[in-house]
Amino acid sequence: MTISADDKKQGWRQFTIGMTLYAVLIIGLNVLSGPLQLDKRLLIALTFVPILAALWAMLGWIKVVRGQDELQQKIVSEGVHWAVGLTALSTFSYGLLESYVNLPRLSMMWVVPLIGVTGALGQAFAWRRYR
Repeated sequence: MTISADDKKQGWRQFTIGMTLYAVLIIGLNVLSGPLQLDKRLLIALTFVPILAALWAMLGWIKVVRGQDELQQKIVSEGVHWAVGLTALSTFSYGLLESYVNLPRLSMMWVVPLIGVTGALGQAFAWRRYR
């Protein structure tokens, strides 16, 4: 199935708007959750609102990748494999350090940025390989 350039452009737009909305909602949630002393059930529900924006952004990213040629898709795929492997090694290693050396516990929120960084590095390695 071929995706048109307009669909790919729409995918980038959807990804960009979704991630911007996600960031704004996260900041808003952080700003409002402290001083307003929201009910715990309401706070739980509000916590999932930014996730909907991130999900919408992810679907836009999938449109972008589907619109790429086979080599670009292979580079993205290799980047994802690097991200999974390096994130697994990093989180497992730090988990062992938490357990045996009593390092401070880290929030799960750090996993996604780690995936992003390791995925970008993996794509850079793959891109150089196919250059």
